[in-house]
Amino acid sequence: MIPVRHARLAQAAMPGSRLTIFDRCGHFPFHDDPDRFIEVVERFIDSTQAAAYDQELLRHLLRTGLPQRATSGPVEAHSPAQDATESSSQLRVLG
Repeated sequence: MIPVRHARLAQAAMPGSRLTIFDRCGHFPFHDDPDRFIEVVERFIDSTQAAAYDQELLRHLLRTGLPQRATSGPVEAHSPAQDATESSSQLRVLG
């Protein structure tokens, strides 16, 4: 859950991603609008294939970092998205 302007930048940097804005919700959309939140999560689960889990690849990426060229999305979205997420004290990553 991040500020809307950061969410839009992040989405621009991730082709194929989905963005759902919960108007008039704070940091807890699951509390402020639980029915809609559950609907969005269930729709995502039902329509998305799970990612492949490769423990060795993840260990390698944690140790070495992700090369800049591996970042997805249009190049013009990289710096603004990275700047927005790196400078935000309100950024919360869910995963």
